[in-house]
Amino acid sequence: YDAFRLGCRYSAIATDVCAFSFHERDRHVDLVITPNPDVPVSLEQVETSVFVPSRYQRLAPATRPALLVEAWFRHPPRFAVSRYEELFGCPVRFHAPHNGLRLAREPMSTPLPAGNAMRQAYFRSIVERYECEALAVGNLVERVQVLFMQRMAFGEPAVDEIAALLAMSRRTLQRRLLEAGSNWRDATDAARLRVARRELANPARPLHEIALLTGYADTRAFLRAFRRWTSLTPTQYREQLAR
Repeated sequence: YDAFRLGCRYSAIATDVCAFSFHERDRHVDLVITPNPDVPVSLEQVETSVFVPSRYQRLAPATRPALLVEAWFRHPPRFAVSRYEELFGCPVRFHAPHNGLRLAREPMSTPLPAGNAMRQAYFRSIVERYECEALAVGNLVERVQVLFMQRMAFGEPAVDEIAALLAMSRRTLQRRLLEAGSNWRDATDAARLRVARRELANPARPLHEIALLTGYADTRAFLRAFRRWTSLTPTQYREQLAR
């Protein structure tokens, strides 16, 4: 149950399309998945948001009782219901009050055989640094920055990727950024700077790690960029913070 909760909790770091909430019943736990009203969300994104947590059952031993009881969608099926049920491995209901999953309580109470407390603590420390930025609301420039920050440590996101997450084309995103008084480079540079400042506030964080977290494989490239943004070196910036 804890692993399931953590997976859904931290999913907001990868996407702000939907929010997840758990509702406990006598013999079941309902996972309700609600599209973010501040984001244009397609039916494909809703279905993916329900499908991904359904795959967590693969972590469980094969001898354990089935975890998934039922899957729900508020919208009508986009193709044959039998295809959905084959993918989910359980009954799938449409025109339901909510999107989500019904989970059996008993198998959720069994510890995972590969559980590792030290590994969990390590990865939790990483994701919690970004969790406060998740599910951002506000203007388009702010949303682009947050989505970029959430992904840049895993490889620089392309404009097409961020545009798709915002349910618009590359050209539309670029046009709307210009209308908001910004552009792709300025918005993403501001995102890198926000992360760099946050990480530089930790004196124990080495510069090569901060470079990676801001999307630079080369520390020298990060140093040049930071000086361009602030007219300071990272070391000078840290010295100012320490005063």
